[in-house]
Amino acid sequence: PDPATATSAAPASGHAHGHGSVKLTPQMLPQLAALRVLFAKYHDMEKALEHGYKFVPPCVSDPELGGMGDHYSRNADDDFGRGDGTHALERPQYLVYAPQKNGSRRLAALDYTVPYEKWHSDKAPEFFGIPFTRNDGFGVWMFHIWIFQHNPAGVFANFNPRVPQC
Repeated sequence: PDPATATSAAPASGHAHGHGSVKLTPQMLPQLAALRVLFAKYHDMEKALEHGYKFVPPCVSDPELGGMGDHYSRNADDDFGRGDGTHALERPQYLVYAPQKNGSRRLAALDYTVPYEKWHSDKAPEFFGIPFTRNDGFGVWMFHIWIFQHNPAGVFANFNPRVPQC
């Protein structure tokens, strides 16, 4: 389905939970710390908007797994920011902002996507040896990194039970 008309609940098929049970290794920690530094400026949503990030609807949540939040992409006008088929830690397709009770948004995670039609391998794309999960609702492989908001489901889980539902 068209991501612009998809429902707010768009769980991944097969691996809806993502990789919540993955333990962080000493090798991952410096890379995650570098991402935190690289994207910290986007705690200020105005800075993200100034740098070309735009909201890509809908807000995503799952009644059982929790929220994902609002996704902002620099390529929002190009295929809803789904990506060009490449993936690199320093180039997430989306900044993910968690809705707050006062109506504001708080930077929570980075989201990486690779459209099915642009991925030409039998193996899923991966980071840290961890494969991306399928999301048939949006037709992408996806990988979340919750480095700005604690996720009790895990740093690499797709949904966060602490993020409010849409």
